[in-house]
Amino acid sequence: MKKFIVSYPTLFGMAIGLVLVVGIIVMATWYPRVGRAWQRNNESVRSVYFTVGFFAIWISRVWRWHRRNALVFWASVLALFLLHVVGVLFYSIRVHLLLLWEWIILITFEGFAFVFALDWITRRFANFVEHGHRRVNNSQDRS
Repeated sequence: MKKFIVSYPTLFGMAIGLVLVVGIIVMATWYPRVGRAWQRNNESVRSVYFTVGFFAIWISRVWRWHRRNALVFWASVLALFLLHVVGVLFYSIRVHLLLLWEWIILITFEGFAFVFALDWITRRFANFVEHGHRRVNNSQDRS
């Protein structure tokens, strides 16, 4: 896939654009309620869009860290995602649905926390699987 992208970057960009256009047409044709809910400024729909957008942007920004240890990277992203979803859901149920200016503040603070936590966790446990594997091999060699 990487070789295709490097060889034909314009074609790859056109393919991404085609997927986006088809997605918009499908949403507008078969799921018009989603577009109308966004136009009505429905906070629940906005919460889903902001959550998906936030994590898509941050994963694309820190993608190179998955090389440290892919299992730890994805487990950390999943844990942070679940923490975010539970926090937003709890706040939305107990207090009120998040307003637009509250989303901006939340995304700013969570962005710093996400980068700091993910960097620390992936550095701390970068060789976690390898060390466990080496210990098993060393104990077998001694026997």
